[in-house]
Amino acid sequence: MRLAQGEYVAWFDADNEHRTEDLNVMLEQIESDKLAAVLGRREKSQSLARGVGKYVIRAIARILKVKGGTDLNCGLRIFRRKIISQYLHLLPDGYSASLTSTVIMIERGYPFAFCNITTNRRIGVSKVAMSDGFEALMLLLRVITLFAPMRIFLRISLALIIPGLIYGLGMALLGGRGFPVLAALLINTGVVLGGIGLVADQISQMRLLALNRRSTDVDTELVDGHGVDAKSINTARSR
Repeated sequence: MRLAQGEYVAWFDADNEHRTEDLNVMLEQIESDKLAAVLGRREKSQSLARGVGKYVIRAIARILKVKGGTDLNCGLRIFRRKIISQYLHLLPDGYSASLTSTVIMIERGYPFAFCNITTNRRIGVSKVAMSDGFEALMLLLRVITLFAPMRIFLRISLALIIPGLIYGLGMALLGGRGFPVLAALLINTGVVLGGIGLVADQISQMRLLALNRRSTDVDTELVDGHGVDAKSINTARSR
């Protein structure tokens, strides 16, 4: 991708699973709709185990307000090179690059679309292991922490503080035994994590400010050249 010179960069698996017909449709869509990316979307997973793993990742993504449809990590996708090239330092070299790039498109507010695709039978044996699923989950949390850390820290903080308060006040008022140590521990832990989240959020904003300065020049160039629809670039970057 770093050596590419064309206007677009496409990902296409080499195991016969993807079809060139679908890639042609996606190319037409990214050009006609002036999008930053078009991501393939499969109807179903080729194995039960991988399907369950993807469901878990999608469920966690929804909890963290990442609305990425039903297929976050299809390998068939096409990007405008100048846009995706800004985020190469965030993309892993493994299978989770597809998930990471999807979250980047969502969090940065770029106009993109999903395209339903048909998959062929894979040639050979899949090299995806259980550890890759765990790595994908960790990368999901990492990317969300980069863009919006309070989504993670605030939820964990409240998940500790609220039960701690309910349990502590209940025991103190109804049981008459004073405020229990466990309740105090839950509340203090929640407060500490909330404070860490605030610090992480400030660091995130500083990093995003530097990234915004670089990406604004690219976005302006693409809009002026009618590469991307200016009305479709939302205000996610300014939140």
